[in-house]
Amino acid sequence: MNIVDGVLLSYDSPPKDLVISGVRVIGEDALKGADIESVDIRDVVEIRARAFMDCTSLREVKLPSSLRKIGAFAFSGTRMDTIELPYAV
Repeated sequence: MNIVDGVLLSYDSPPKDLVISGVRVIGEDALKGADIESVDIRDVVEIRARAFMDCTSLREVKLPSSLRKIGAFAFSGTRMDTIELPYAV
């Protein structure tokens, strides 16, 4: 994981079932095209543009109640049919 000032910038070879914790922001293109099937995101306040774009195996995402912003095309090109957003987003 490449983290700078609380921002996840990239993640080399993430596991299929990924848990993201200990960061406040998932950066632009951070996991773009990664071969992941599910992600459990904890304590994050922002998911920036294209963060999970083209993760073609991604089908399940768990978002935290702390989340406040999701950038453009963050989940574009994934296999998700629906996503449940926290109230504050």
